[in-house]
Amino acid sequence: MAETLYIPPPGVCFRLLGYVTQQVLFSRTHEQPEVWHHPVQSEHQDQYFSLVPLSENQEGFYALQGKVSDKFLVITPARTLANEDDEGSPASWFKLEAGEGKTAKMFRITCPALDMVIFSRTHMTPHVSATSPISNKWDDQYFSFVFEDLQVNRVEYDLARATIADRSLVQITVHTFTNNTSHEQQMTISSDLPAAQTFTWKYSSGFPLGDDISFKGKLKVGAWKRY
Repeated sequence: MAETLYIPPPGVCFRLLGYVTQQVLFSRTHEQPEVWHHPVQSEHQDQYFSLVPLSENQEGFYALQGKVSDKFLVITPARTLANEDDEGSPASWFKLEAGEGKTAKMFRITCPALDMVIFSRTHMTPHVSATSPISNKWDDQYFSFVFEDLQVNRVEYDLARATIADRSLVQITVHTFTNNTSHEQQMTISSDLPAAQTFTWKYSSGFPLGDDISFKGKLKVGAWKRY
């Protein structure tokens, strides 16, 4: 059974690392090929992408947008990868299929509209392209996220109560009503704002947060007296 795959929210950039090649995809416009792969050790900004969720009736589908090129990844009729100005083509609508077993925490980038899946390989040409059908699974089709460094501005946490100590107030809604009658009137208004919080203190997989992180907590210090 495939594990639940972490899907980064819009605006969070990442590199797409090929499982077999240990190379990352890139998207550029200044020279050919526009979309290819490059060794992960040599980091460049054109290797970063972000996910763009599609409309509600296409739940689970995403477009892949290059951070530098600002273009969308698309599979051409020749099965090569290219850049597109927008995400309007079904050839740029992708699903991330979670792996399992040795490829757990990885995923395949599939395009159900074309019944194709993207691969990255070096043992034969083409090195970067798409193949079909989706049902045929090979190791060179699996990728993982390599996230860019994120900056945490401020978190205050009460270790004793295991809760966030400092919370900003949020105004949900404002209503103004005027009673133009001579009778007392009563009205009930219900508003809600969904919020979710997830906390974990164990790092098992994912991405590094970097070194510039500070935590604020309360520590009780006892005094010792010698007799």
